[in-house]
Amino acid sequence: MKPTPLSTRPPTLRYDPHTGCWRALPPLPHATAFASACVLDGRLFVVGGRECDKCQVFDGFCWRLAAALRAARCGAACLARGGKLVVVGGMVGDDEDEDGSVVCYDPRADAWEAVTDAGSGALPPLPAPRGGCRVAALGPEPGAELVLVGDPGLLRLR
Repeated sequence: MKPTPLSTRPPTLRYDPHTGCWRALPPLPHATAFASACVLDGRLFVVGGRECDKCQVFDGFCWRLAAALRAARCGAACLARGGKLVVVGGMVGDDEDEDGSVVCYDPRADAWEAVTDAGSGALPPLPAPRGGCRVAALGPEPGAELVLVGDPGLLRLR
């Protein structure tokens, strides 16, 4: 089966539990596949994707672009932590090599920073590259244990 071009992908949808219906949102500024997404401060962030370095933000009414990632990143894990957006692992760059880095987006500064150690209060880089992964917090912040699931298995983070 031939992949669908990104420009003809179905619309982004929102589910309304009060009506039990899905409805289309305004289109993303940049179509993407294999992007990461999470909610931070009541806004939906859609980050990266195949051949995409964009950070697209939905405020409930419209999309806008935030600062771009330093390189395209797809299949990464994404979560809100400590008021920042944290993106873990994924496949990075034009060659989509698996990566173990962690990058953080600060919405107040509209800037991305690479995390090189846990001293900044963020997550340290992964012990090995991971792509196609997802992350979940086991408990409330601060101090929640995080679980990273995906290729090549399960990893617990603090």
